[in-house]
Amino acid sequence: MVAIVAHRGAPQCARENTVESFLAALNMGVDMIELDVRRTADHVLVTFHDPWVSRLTQLPLIKDCTYRELCELTARRRFAVPTLEQALQALAGKVMLDIELKEPGCEEEVIRLVRASFADDKFLLSSFDPAIIAAVKAIAPALATAIILGDESEPALCADTPAEVVAPSLKLFADHRSFFAAMRKTGKKISVWTADSRTDIISLLIDPLVDAIITNHPDKAMALRKKLSNRA
Repeated sequence: MVAIVAHRGAPQCARENTVESFLAALNMGVDMIELDVRRTADHVLVTFHDPWVSRLTQLPLIKDCTYRELCELTARRRFAVPTLEQALQALAGKVMLDIELKEPGCEEEVIRLVRASFADDKFLLSSFDPAIIAAVKAIAPALATAIILGDESEPALCADTPAEVVAPSLKLFADHRSFFAAMRKTGKKISVWTADSRTDIISLLIDPLVDAIITNHPDKAMALRKKLSNRA
């Protein structure tokens, strides 16, 4: 069965990367929840996607704000940024996690925090940066990892990745299907992002190369998977 991964929780129900969003996805029965990790100026690990607080102004940078300052800024926008530890505590023992590391240097601390709440087989660490994957493997060789590939990535560059999972964008997967078929034959799992339309979700659910779908609409994906399963 193709796994359904909730991208930053359930952003159609609550602000992405918040505890409310994660719990909404959890209540949908998803197989895994994806979240993003960054570090503030005072070295607090938080679940936040963008490098800046405001997408409109692209300022201030998360890395330049203390956690208190970040909370004050986002409170004005009526949402709360959880620490990684708070997110982990809310989800511990309830669902698997895909934790995307957005910047290098925090691998060891992330591993320590996650292992305090999750068994090693209940989470994976992912990144666009091969150096981050290498750093994770240097610290904990047995931990599952995923290398993420964007629309413009060169797939061949990840041919020798130590990551167990290869996560191409929907476009890259479609454009280089033969490459990902070859990767899957080597034992790699394929997790495709971000599939949101009904057509794309169904296409991936029935694709023999796909192991997981990352989506902003986990409720839709869960319903479509159930519908297809009932037809089988």
